[in-house]
Amino acid sequence: MGAVGRRLAAGLGLLLLIGLAWAARTIDAPTIFTDRGIRPAGPDAYYHLRRTAFSFARFPRVLEHDRYLNFPHGGDVIWSPGLDWSTAALARLWLGPGAEAPALDRLALTLPPLLGVLTVLCTAVYAARRFGLAGGLVSGALLAVLPGHALYSRLGMFDHHALEGLFTLAFLSASGATWSAAIGGSGLALPALGLAATAALAFLFWPGLLLQLALVDAVIVAAVFLGRPARWRGRLAGAGAAAHALAALALLPWWGREWSYWGDFAPVVLGTFQPWLLACLAVVLAVGALGARARPLARCGAGAAAALVLAVLSAVAFPDLLEVPARMWSWLARTDDFQAQVSESLPLLAAGRHGRLATAAQLSSLLGLASPLVLVLHARGLLRAPARHRGEGSAAPATPPEGWLLFALACGLGLAALAQRRFVNAFSVPLALLYGWLLGAAIPAWLRSRVPGQAARGLSAAAAAIVGIASLTPIAAVYGPALARREAHAQGRPMRLAPDVWRRHELHSLAAWLRQATPPTSGYLDPGVAPEYGILAHWSDGHVIEAVAQRPTVVSNFGNDLGEANWRAAARYFSAGEAEASALLDRLKVRYVILEWRPQPPLQEYGPGSMIARGFFGDGSEQETSQRRHGGVETRVAGSFPAFERHRLIQESAPKPWAPSQPFFKVYEHVAGARVEGRAPPGALVRFALGLTTPRGRSFTWRSHARAGADGRYRIRLPYSTRGAPPAVRPAAAYRVAAAGLRASLAVDEAAVQEGRRVRGPDLSAARP
Repeated sequence: MGAVGRRLAAGLGLLLLIGLAWAARTIDAPTIFTDRGIRPAGPDAYYHLRRTAFSFARFPRVLEHDRYLNFPHGGDVIWSPGLDWSTAALARLWLGPGAEAPALDRLALTLPPLLGVLTVLCTAVYAARRFGLAGGLVSGALLAVLPGHALYSRLGMFDHHALEGLFTLAFLSASGATWSAAIGGSGLALPALGLAATAALAFLFWPGLLLQLALVDAVIVAAVFLGRPARWRGRLAGAGAAAHALAALALLPWWGREWSYWGDFAPVVLGTFQPWLLACLAVVLAVGALGARARPLARCGAGAAAALVLAVLSAVAFPDLLEVPARMWSWLARTDDFQAQVSESLPLLAAGRHGRLATAAQLSSLLGLASPLVLVLHARGLLRAPARHRGEGSAAPATPPEGWLLFALACGLGLAALAQRRFVNAFSVPLALLYGWLLGAAIPAWLRSRVPGQAARGLSAAAAAIVGIASLTPIAAVYGPALARREAHAQGRPMRLAPDVWRRHELHSLAAWLRQATPPTSGYLDPGVAPEYGILAHWSDGHVIEAVAQRPTVVSNFGNDLGEANWRAAARYFSAGEAEASALLDRLKVRYVILEWRPQPPLQEYGPGSMIARGFFGDGSEQETSQRRHGGVETRVAGSFPAFERHRLIQESAPKPWAPSQPFFKVYEHVAGARVEGRAPPGALVRFALGLTTPRGRSFTWRSHARAGADGRYRIRLPYSTRGAPPAVRPAAAYRVAAAGLRASLAVDEAAVQEGRRVRGPDLSAARP
């Protein structure tokens, strides 16, 4: 094939990769841009939209401390500002500063697939330069369809993880270019500047990219301090030191940033830690540059001594440094009770609905499971590669530096993915490159040495096709349901949503209702103004409520990263009885509570008198039996379970398609309760009943009772009004009141319920004792 033919093939291949990558990431578009409105693809996307809207409205400000988080205390936003701020800047340029919220949301939710396509193209080009055109096409095609990457960069998944693959490739490319320039002896400035920009920007978008920096730096430090003296080692150390110093300077504005929960020195949030780390690495590499001509033992000793001195001085200056390893291990090993509940923090081989290996294969294909073998072959190839650049005194490495950098990234990110499946996203890039090398370069080279002429090409293509088809089969379980949904939508039939997606759509609708039906709160776009009340729900509902309902939440998807007090209080609320639960809500200034039932902590175990049992399953009414769940078993428990006094049902969502008798959510308002006092024969049981009808057409009777004392007076607190009540749950015109043969009715005003006023109850003292 001539030069023109190769260019045409390359151009056609890139176009096909664009189409394949875009299709894989937008296949579920009908679940995002729905007939009912825009529905982001994940809970984190909601808060990114909320933060982007803030920067868009108040540009160039960034929402750093949000009173709508961790209510009523407020919380520091633990995410770096890069994605939200840059999206707001792009929107102001593209849409104009007066754009409406739907246009801003549509732009933001379309960015992830664009970033995914860009990552696929850059990976293909990088692989083509390293492994040839065939290797580039293999790497690009594999990354285009790997669910581990596509799911994090799909339409609607507006999150910093959409950039993780791109930054992984940038670290590989920038560090490799710097190393190659050091070997060549010239043109070091531009690669070093690229490495500095990659490191600084990475932390501005997500501090978790520290892992990629650590992996490439480990290889560079090994190249600088190990091996016999060589001029290129000094040039590499000097360029690396300059790059890290520049990155540290770029991040100096975040030096001294204090976090209410994490302090001022933590690797999981952007603050003092990142510029400190980059500066320390710059010093160590500078020592390597000064000792490049020394013997390996002396060079390593100087580097270790510099690192030790820096560690001791840093421990004195930053005592929190001593806690960093334990905190990082706690996060990675999921030893704290929040990370243990996050699905993307589960190990890759954790048992799923289809088994351990099946779940892993669906994210990374069978190629991911076979990656250890490919890594061994890749390392063998690196060790056996012929010497290059053996100029006098250069002592250049025998293999291209990108090979060892790729090996380090693949090993490190692969192990991280085994610990937490979220890292499959970043691991997908080196995985695709490894198979680009294997199928596009290594196997064809092996065949050419044994099979003459065109037969080698044919066999190489056949091998790539067979391996690809066989290994990618498991990912059909990911794309198959999405294809079915798209077909159903095109034909006008209802789509069969996954349970978690269905639940999130219903939560979105409920949050939209809360925004319309509840009193507005202040300070949504002004952190200086305190909101009047908050909403308590399961932590995984927080971001949707904050963004759509525009109401503060007690706990959110940030979990205990904003503080332990609210996290513990919220968990306690769901398992507490009403008296304790109301005391918690009073202390936290909560007006509305969202109850739901699903087997996830802290909801998965509950007693018969808990808020979950009484509110979600019992409608807050007096009952003689209640539900409990213990050890994964649900049972009915007999007893006397009193009615709620300060919680009233005001809304319930649509029923679950797989459990038609059970709604996704029930919303309760926390009220003072009308204090009803009346007369009845001493010791008489006074019963109250009120008919209620929910917006779903479900009717039930709320019941409670009081017992008259020796003085012939009864007292009861009622949470429902019958006059001026909110319209969502419609009450009957009056309570039915009965005691020992006499019947009466009682109407209660809304003001009495909200303010806890005293209300004169029916006089039933003439009833037969």
